[in-house]
Amino acid sequence: MLQITPWERILLRLVAKDESTSDIAARFDMSEGDLEAHLSRLFGRMGVSNRQEASEDARRRGLLTSPSMTAESSSEALIARVSALMRELAATP
Repeated sequence: MLQITPWERILLRLVAKDESTSDIAARFDMSEGDLEAHLSRLFGRMGVSNRQEASEDARRRGLLTSPSMTAESSSEALIARVSALMRELAATP
């Protein structure tokens, strides 16, 4: 059985919503290259080669839903907040 982290589940949800690489990367204040590397590793573990296959496979495996959607929404909010704090720290002289 494929085990994925909350971060990977968030990425899969955004991919399944057809969000672009640039939009996802900007949302988490990371480079598109870093995001593509994360997705490539995840897709490799899933045994898929592109976003469409990843979305279909994630749906089939039930990875886009969770008994604890509230916790995952909180995880997404936490990741976004940490990213914002990182940007603030980087801008501090």
